[in-house]
Amino acid sequence: MLQQIPDTLDFGKVTLNTTARGAITLTNNGSDVCQVSGLDFGPSTDPGFGFDPDQARAFTVAPGLSQAISVTFGAFDSAPPHLRTGTVVLQTGNSRSPTASIELSATVSTACVEASQWIYIVDGTSSMFSRFDPATLTFTDIGVLDCPGDSTPYSMAVDQDAVAWVVYGDGQLYKVDTRTARCEATSFQVGQHGIITFGMGFVFAPAKDVDTLYIAGSDETGYTKLATVAFPSLVVTPIGTVTAGDVELTGTGDGSLWGFVPSGANPDDQSVLVRLDPASGATLESYSYPTVVGDTSWAMKFWGGSFWIFLDGAVYEAPRATPQTIRTVIADTAGRDIVGAGVSTCAPLF
Repeated sequence: MLQQIPDTLDFGKVTLNTTARGAITLTNNGSDVCQVSGLDFGPSTDPGFGFDPDQARAFTVAPGLSQAISVTFGAFDSAPPHLRTGTVVLQTGNSRSPTASIELSATVSTACVEASQWIYIVDGTSSMFSRFDPATLTFTDIGVLDCPGDSTPYSMAVDQDAVAWVVYGDGQLYKVDTRTARCEATSFQVGQHGIITFGMGFVFAPAKDVDTLYIAGSDETGYTKLATVAFPSLVVTPIGTVTAGDVELTGTGDGSLWGFVPSGANPDDQSVLVRLDPASGATLESYSYPTVVGDTSWAMKFWGGSFWIFLDGAVYEAPRATPQTIRTVIADTAGRDIVGAGVSTCAPLF
């Protein structure tokens, strides 16, 4: 007898623009080999459900053994209904019970808005706030930031609601509407723990369903300090010291924290991409790019399986799967002085 566990596979809430994975375990409780075949999805199954690419559609299960079926759900459509359903069907090879079906369900979580799918950038000279689409390598200008004061943008990050948080050279932190570039002052206290300016990036921890803003900036000692910013209080909490240099930060949607330091801001005079320990700031991985040189304006964010690096008017791509390799995707951004980039952790991961 072939038993399937579970009887129904519920993926729960799946964040927009992410893929969830589940498994159905088939166990042969009989004395004969089960010849499983015809593994497929039943009629009216939502197209978001799929099998892993290497999932066999026919296989055998020996007596007393089990075989897992890997099923995925991709939440790449936010249109209602948000509850998606389907079935996995198969032939068991048992004449007394020749077919089996497992019910599927998943709920698309629309906490992530559609506007969170792009990288947003800010120009340090003109204060132009723009959108960058890595899929087409195109820029779309949204508007000039009207934040008060005489300072200029320094860095930025974007949360899951596609709200941009932009820090200026004087340490002031502003909220920016990514649809209109409208700027709003915040209650952020400048200079907490001696940090004035800083790189910044959100890190999403799927296990806890928490999105945390990390910052990295020099304090009065001259060392680069890693810290978090709490919401809604905007209180800074130090974590540790980053030894790589003046680092710009990004999360990868799976709890990892990465940073980029250009050659001119690195003590070793080489541009580096580093993976940092979110709990201490320690460097866990490091990749050097001797041919990538610059120190005037830089930003970096993760999107679609790659790190996108903006440096002195050029744009580079370094795949996460092979971070030791980097390529120039835009040699000249036509005068853009990109000092900040932000991307929601809801953006595509692959």
